[in-house]
Amino acid sequence: MFFMFLLLVCPTVHGAEPTFTSLKEGETAPFSGRLFNDEAVAKMLVDKRFENKQCELRVDYEVGLSKSEDKFKYDLLYAKCEADDMRLTELINIKEDENKHLREQLSPPKNAWWFAGGFITGTATAIGIMFAVK
Repeated sequence: MFFMFLLLVCPTVHGAEPTFTSLKEGETAPFSGRLFNDEAVAKMLVDKRFENKQCELRVDYEVGLSKSEDKFKYDLLYAKCEADDMRLTELINIKEDENKHLREQLSPPKNAWWFAGGFITGTATAIGIMFAVK
């Protein structure tokens, strides 16, 4: 419980109200601290205004850089994929040409000629044997 109370009180204890006053040369300051001239205050105001813009520009730059790196990686993978597709297409074409060539070299089977030749030879042999036995 005490720890929670301490956490609630800490920000109010350490946070002091910012105060400022305008001084003329030779006057003493009503409080201790730092004294800025008008140029320093103007510089702080300008820096504060452009701090957000600088952050936005940096974020835009980093996002653009990341997008361009991702696009480069994507384009590289796309080119590799296209090259693989072309290579495989060429391999398929080569295999189809080879199969076509082999089919042309293969002669059709001559079963009918073997059957006719065997029938004629068998008939001639049977007739020859009949005449030889008689």
